[in-house]
Amino acid sequence: MQITFFIKYFSGFSRIGLTSLTKTWRETSVKFKTEISLLMLSIALYILSAFCYSYEALTEGTASVYYPYQGYAVPLTVTASALLLVAAILYSKRQKQS
Repeated sequence: MQITFFIKYFSGFSRIGLTSLTKTWRETSVKFKTEISLLMLSIALYILSAFCYSYEALTEGTASVYYPYQGYAVPLTVTASALLLVAAILYSKRQKQS
């Protein structure tokens, strides 16, 4: 009788502990995936902005070079920097909670 009560008593606590531990792990995992996704997206935007800034096109009939996509480079860089800042803030908040 006492052994059965002991097993039921502690098995209930272990279920509660595992549930909260699993929930915490999932929340941390989702936050980590969000941070990594933001970092990867910002790197891709930096690469795209470098391409837009340096892309050269020749005009028809002349030897002059112009940069048709150079106007897109600065907004892409600003967006990438903002995403990088958001990822850094999310990471620092997560580290403070740990």
